Amino acid sequence: ENKSGTFTIPSSVTDIHYGAFFDCRNLTAINIPNSVKHIDGAAFMGCTSLTEIVIPEGITEIASQIFEGCTSLASVTIPESVTEIGDNSFEYCRSLTSITIPQNVTSISSSTFWGCDNLTEMNLNGNSNYLFENQTLFNKDKTELLCCLNSRVTEYTIPNSVKKIGDFAFTDCDLESITIPNSVTTIGDDAFYRCWYLTSITLPESLTEIGGYAFAHCGNLKTVIMPESVVKIEESAFYRCDSLAFN
Repeated sequence: ENKSGTFTIPSSVTDIHYGAFFDCRNLTAINIPNSVKHIDGAAFMGCTSLTEIVIPEGITEIASQIFEGCTSLASVTIPESVTEIGDNSFEYCRSLTSITIPQNVTSISSSTFWGCDNLTEMNLNGNSNYLFENQTLFNKDKTELLCCLNSRVTEYTIPNSVKKIGDFAFTDCDLESITIPNSVTTIGDDAFYRCWYLTSITLPESLTEIGGYAFAHCGNLKTVIMPESVVKIEESAFYRCDSLAFN
């Protein structure tokens, strides 16, 4: 049923199933009672008029794609009970400017915030499992770069401690230049997918692996300096890089 306006879920409800409010484009607000203990993936996917949501205490997982395409969502309250934030859970939440991650979260997908063009602030709220610095999310020892929250960044220098650039880390970013240090050994899947403004890149001598679709659809990428250290290039790593010449 296509709910509109404000909807209050009855207090007898304990589970919200997969896609329960999928594409309810007129839904502006929803009240979720504390009786709800589990919300499946894509539950609010495509609710383009939903502006805020409070997830009740007791929920332990923000499931995959749960708020994907909620383009008006500006405020999300995540309870302390949450330990996992899944794949693409906030994809294209373009009105989201800041978010607070509870201290008990131990799992955040690299694709969680894909397409969140205006998300530039993250409060880790005492969470010691991650590090947020320069609008970028890292694992706690700063060896993996999980995601760059500001997709409008044009220049970026990856810190020397980073060994892995995570999956989807810079997907759809406006990068014109990127500096990758000699500490990096792995570039994850889709890491620079559709970085349209990237024209050249020098890969470090430390690099051994390039993930699938890592530079796919980088249509203006003309030059890649490829070191001999690379031993594995996954499927379609440079798919539709039509301007590309290797050096």
